[in-house]
Amino acid sequence: MHISEEDFYETAQEEINTNILVPIYLSSLVINLNSLKTIINVTSGLTFMSFAKVLVYYGTKSLLGFFALSMRH
Repeated sequence: MHISEEDFYETAQEEINTNILVPIYLSSLVINLNSLKTIINVTSGLTFMSFAKVLVYYGTKSLLGFFALSMRH
């Protein structure tokens, strides 16, 4: 997906919803459960690389990684 593609915004919005908003929402629902000891979020080691064809994917996975790190504190 390249930023010049006609459906870039719609596709980016879907990726943002799936890779960022859903995990944040689910985490907020279960964070106070007494039976829950761990929340696992899956990111990608490739988020520290730049690749224009999947820029939104890498951005969302990077944000999710930092979100998960922030939840530790």
